[in-house]
Amino acid sequence: MRHTILVFLSLGVVGSAVATSYEKSANDSKAVCYSPYTAIADRCLFVDHQTDGSWYDMREYCNLINGDFLKLDDANLLTDIVEYITYQVGVNRDYWIGGSDENHEGLWLWTDGTLMRTGVPLWYHCTSISQQPDGGSSENCAVMRWDSFYHIHDVSCYTSRSVICESRTH
Repeated sequence: MRHTILVFLSLGVVGSAVATSYEKSANDSKAVCYSPYTAIADRCLFVDHQTDGSWYDMREYCNLINGDFLKLDDANLLTDIVEYITYQVGVNRDYWIGGSDENHEGLWLWTDGTLMRTGVPLWYHCTSISQQPDGGSSENCAVMRWDSFYHIHDVSCYTSRSVICESRTH
């Protein structure tokens, strides 16, 4: 009996020591989020894997729920989102985020008008020769692709994808 209790206590200590980065940030988060948003890294985000549409449709969708596209501007935030999708959502989908170079080819801007940095660590590094964004004038909207560990790619704005919205209020 005594050994059984020690085993359970040991497992509890080990189990709590391997919290994911998302779980740590969720526990430490200062954000107060209202449904359907969830606190991830001090932001209120809604990862909607059940709704699909073009970049334009999904931006309108985010606006309808008092948000806009996710502004993915930090590698730690990317880590927390990947862990949230992996452990909480559990569905492999691509997600629209708020970056575009539609107004001027090669000048990537967030939907709030600020400059969007390209390159590592957030954009996918394809090969030693090619790096995202690589689609030229036919691929003008930013998406997080599940098949490249949710790093950013440029794709046609008219393809159908899921969305990550960020709340305007929290």
